[in-house]
Amino acid sequence: MPCPLKEIKCADSTVQRIYEIPDADKAKVLADLYPFDGSAPTIDDTLYDVHERKPFKVRDFLVIRRGEGNLLASPFFPQSGGMLVDWVTLEKAEIKGTVVDVKVASCLHL
Repeated sequence: MPCPLKEIKCADSTVQRIYEIPDADKAKVLADLYPFDGSAPTIDDTLYDVHERKPFKVRDFLVIRRGEGNLLASPFFPQSGGMLVDWVTLEKAEIKGTVVDVKVASCLHL
């Protein structure tokens, strides 16, 4: 990805590299990196990070550079490690009890 990387210190004492993505490119980056069947959330959606137990605007997502790959993460990743698989809708976040949120990887991205 042709964006600069910066290092961030995380609560688990690791240092991760994240891309500094211009706001104008965020929607395209999200669509390009979204690995699951169906459409990606829009950058104007609000989702819930199950690790942080807080809602966030999708436009605030992070892209972590790990090894040879890029991973979508919530803006709370440095504090609690929330990745894309930890994002649920606000409706699912309000459910009392156990919630199973199944995400199916697209064959195009494997």
